Amino acid sequence: MVYFLLLSFGFFLLDQLSKYFIIKNFALGQSVKILSFFSITHVKNPGAAFSILPNQRGIFILITIFVLSGILIYLVTTGNRNRFLLTSLALIFGGALGNFYDRLTQGQVTDFLDFHFWPVFNLADSFITIGLLLFTYQFLLKKE
Repeated sequence: MVYFLLLSFGFFLLDQLSKYFIIKNFALGQSVKILSFFSITHVKNPGAAFSILPNQRGIFILITIFVLSGILIYLVTTGNRNRFLLTSLALIFGGALGNFYDRLTQGQVTDFLDFHFWPVFNLADSFITIGLLLFTYQFLLKKE
C-alpha cells in the first residue's frame, strides 16, 4: 500500500506542479509552439479528459469520488501487491485526484498539452489514460 500511495502522490504532485507552472507563466489562451505538431497552450476545461462533456462538474466530482473510493477499497480488501497493477492504479488515482482537486478548487481543469490534432489536455489526463491502458493489459491481455 505504501508503494501505491507514494506513486499516487508523486503523479498528483507532478500534475499540480505542471499546472501551477502553466498558470504562473502563460496567460490564459497563450500558445507557444514547441514543434510543428505540438504547442503549450493554456486553456481552462470545464469538461472531462480531452474536453469531452463540458460543464458537467457535479457529475465528474461524483464519478471521481466513486473511482477513488473503489480503488482504495479494492486495495485495502484484497491486499494485492502486484507492482504492475499497483502502478496502473496509482496512475489512475493520482491523475483522477489531480483533476478532482482542480474541479473542487477552481471549478475547471487547467489543460496545456496541445498536439494540434487532438484536444488540449494535461498530465492528469495522460496518467489516467496510461493507467487504464496498463490496467486493461494486466487483466485482459496479459497471459501468465
